[in-house]
Amino acid sequence: MAKPLAGVADSGMYCNLSLLMRISIYSRYLALSALLVFGLDGIKCGLQAPKPVDQNIFQMNKEESRVNGIQNSPATRFEAL
Repeated sequence: MAKPLAGVADSGMYCNLSLLMRISIYSRYLALSALLVFGLDGIKCGLQAPKPVDQNIFQMNKEESRVNGIQNSPATRFEAL
């Protein structure tokens, strides 16, 4: 299953966000709209953003991932259920 790659480049006053999917079975406009809707809903509900991680999460071992609060997405639909 494809996992999304997301990155944020912060250069002071401006911030660039990129979301790359390894497969193209979705509309990129629909995916961006969903991200915006869920982000705005989180703001409306008063959710707090997690602390930033300044490390490469793909090179972390399980203990480092657990300490930083990083969880893997389900690899199969059976894991998701």
